[in-house]
Amino acid sequence: MQLRSTLVLALALGVLLPGVARADAPRALMMAPLGDADAVMKASAVAEVRATLEHQGVVFITPPRGLSLECETLQCRAAAATAAGAIMAVTVLVWQPTSFRPEGRVEVALTDVAGETVGAEEDFAADETLAAVQAARAAFARFGTQGRVALEVTGTEGAAVLVDGRPVGAVPYRGSLASGPHRIRVVANGEVLLTRELVVEQGAEPILLRVAPPVADEGTDDEDTRPARAANPALLASGVGLTVAGAGAVAWVVAEVARSGCSARNGAGECTQERVLQRGPAVAVGVLGAVALTTGITLALRSRARPGSGVSVSLAPTNASLRVAF
Repeated sequence: MQLRSTLVLALALGVLLPGVARADAPRALMMAPLGDADAVMKASAVAEVRATLEHQGVVFITPPRGLSLECETLQCRAAAATAAGAIMAVTVLVWQPTSFRPEGRVEVALTDVAGETVGAEEDFAADETLAAVQAARAAFARFGTQGRVALEVTGTEGAAVLVDGRPVGAVPYRGSLASGPHRIRVVANGEVLLTRELVVEQGAEPILLRVAPPVADEGTDDEDTRPARAANPALLASGVGLTVAGAGAVAWVVAEVARSGCSARNGAGECTQERVLQRGPAVAVGVLGAVALTTGITLALRSRARPGSGVSVSLAPTNASLRVAF
């Protein structure tokens, strides 16, 4: 009974502890194998590399649906790792022996999300499995996962992320930093949104940076920030005066025309009555216009708020003109 309990506890620890140990373990994406070896040899080498790296603490993640694992360039591998949420892409290359090359070769390349790649290679005579294990161990040691710290930048989508002056991706960005000093900048539309000077130490916590969107400068639009200019009473009064005086002049001309036409027909009282009735409103309107114009000129002379500008006034039908500067 005690032995059975011990076995159950051991099984439980074997199931639970790896999950705990892998909570912050490096995440990797296994790419499609390359090389001129046959499919069986490639599959065997990939299985050995995967098992070796998992023994080192690496967690292989399932690629998202639709993500292509066929990559021959560093940029493609880095983009695939970023899309899958991994910090590195693992590529296994297997070359079989040929007539001009008596030994086969296994290469293991580890590419981080910034496109930096380290690798190792081992030759083999007949069995590629041992070579795959040795190459995986050597490549992982060079990758220096223990000395790297995860970096995640979120916020303004599409902004460029630069590490030590070199573009490494765009927001949202996931990557890693080696131990040592680094300068991180986030740039969008020629404007630096974020700058951080960091010193990464081995075993440090993941670095999470949040980029706030740029805030529009208030006050850049003069029409929005400028207070409404108060109306000038002098200009208002002058404008009203000119308008009313012009109306009076027009009424006077109409009265004179009517009087001339009436005189041609009848020189008696009919013309006199029509002249009086039409000249009266014209005179009244003209007087009001003159008063308003005089008020405007007086206000302008008193305020002198805008020197140098002028108003020209012309009174019809006498052709008398007046220019007032204020």
